[in-house]
Amino acid sequence: MGLIYSKLEQAMLLASAPKLMLHVPKLKPFGKKNLVFMLKNFPVIYLKPEYSLRGKGVVRIDREKNCYRVRSDELEADFQVSRRDLWIELLPLLCQRAYVIQQGIAGYGRHGRVVDFRFLVARRKEKWQVVSMLGAAASCPKITTNHKVHTKVGPLVNFLRQSSGDRELILKFSRHLQELASAAAEVITQKQPGWSEFVVDLALDTGQKAWILEVNIAPRYGMFLYGNKQKPLFEEL
Repeated sequence: MGLIYSKLEQAMLLASAPKLMLHVPKLKPFGKKNLVFMLKNFPVIYLKPEYSLRGKGVVRIDREKNCYRVRSDELEADFQVSRRDLWIELLPLLCQRAYVIQQGIAGYGRHGRVVDFRFLVARRKEKWQVVSMLGAAASCPKITTNHKVHTKVGPLVNFLRQSSGDRELILKFSRHLQELASAAAEVITQKQPGWSEFVVDLALDTGQKAWILEVNIAPRYGMFLYGNKQKPLFEEL
């Protein structure tokens, strides 16, 4: 069994699990026909390198009135383009790399900030458990939370309080997200039986529905160990 570096293969595997299928964003291989379909059905989409790790080369496209806005942090792109010229403008930006198109999740963060949640999941005695969790918010106008300098990191509950001050509801959301993260790791283990740790990225949309953005098979742990003030961020569960 090989490593699942393909985002498309990973999404298909996650969507095959009944418990997770409604929490996996739509994902299609990059192509003109699929691009038209995704833009027609979703106001925001992300183009992601199919085999790249750690958010490198991500492009965001927002559907605006009579045009599209194209942005990429790493590629230093931010421009508007007509519907007719979008395809032509994208091709040189992607440099002939294999890309996938992912459904964008309607913003949960305040003031248009991109917010997601990271769960460090480890296998303990053949059972997957969340051992650390946090929230990450990108500084505007960044489109991902993969930047050390431009990302605010903190305990998960601090981010969940933005949507509700009800302690019981916050705990319910937290438990639900942890269950999804553990279940995602268990599903991925079908193809990665020898691995004992993953970082699962999740997000909440404006309707407070949880989405599994990705399971990182080669995660960086620094975000969990050190916050912006160089303090441990492991939450006591």
